[in-house]
Amino acid sequence: MLPDDAVRTLIDADTPAEHAWIFCGRWLFLDRGEDAGILADAPRLLRWLEQTFTDLLPLWSSVYRDAYRS
Repeated sequence: MLPDDAVRTLIDADTPAEHAWIFCGRWLFLDRGEDAGILADAPRLLRWLEQTFTDLLPLWSSVYRDAYRS
């Protein structure tokens, strides 16, 4: 599934909690102070996710480019 499709699936889920966990390329743990602060602050979490996706884009691009070559 392409990243945009994966994100859309999560956004459109009727009960997001049923996913139990989501790996976005980096782990956040509630028992780590800085991570807990990120998880508790929606705008900060959004910035963190956007930065994670930006950091991973070159990797994803190369994977999908190779997967869809004829």
